[in-house]
Amino acid sequence: MKEYFNSNRDYQIIASDIILDFMDELDTEHPFEALAGKIIKNLYNGSYAHKAEMIGQLADRLKPDAVIHFCHWGCKQASGGSILLKEKMQKMNIPMLILDGDGIDKRNSHDGQIKTRLEAFLELIGTGEKTTC
Repeated sequence: MKEYFNSNRDYQIIASDIILDFMDELDTEHPFEALAGKIIKNLYNGSYAHKAEMIGQLADRLKPDAVIHFCHWGCKQASGGSILLKEKMQKMNIPMLILDGDGIDKRNSHDGQIKTRLEAFLELIGTGEKTTC
């Protein structure tokens, strides 16, 4: 992945859902209420539909050319919910690639398959085709 995204002029990662916990403006006049609201509305609090909606809001704000979602095999929510994110991106007409793998045990990740799928996806994006993988 590093060779495709580190210092690459053609492809850049502009955001990651791992750092997206909350997108609303916090009310500094009412800090405790603001922090409570931030915790309740956090990306990781609630259903995957909530997460898909927040990623959709982020995509609407940042206008990405595509979305790549790493679906960690050990995360049941990501495995089951990735289809919701895929449907959200289809509605927004944003190409999406779902990469399955194991972020903990590298023996369970198939680097060759991931590389092949990523290269094919980047090629599709380069040709301007809209797709979801």
